[in-house]
Amino acid sequence: MDIATVSQLIDSVGFPIVMCGLLIYVIYDMQKRYATAINDVTAALNRNTEVMKKMLDSLEEVEKNEDQ
Repeated sequence: MDIATVSQLIDSVGFPIVMCGLLIYVIYDMQKRYATAINDVTAALNRNTEVMKKMLDSLEEVEKNEDQ
């Protein structure tokens, strides 16, 4: 979208309408980016949880061997 198109939109429908449309687009785009980021963080957290479970299992096994 070039400056002439934006200027024509502002002239035809008015500045507040154009800005509302722009803000709706920006909010929508930000929401998609946040959803992607949250999914990435969730995946990393799940991987860390699996690693912690394996470490705990290993530690419990070592403690069992020490008690015998």
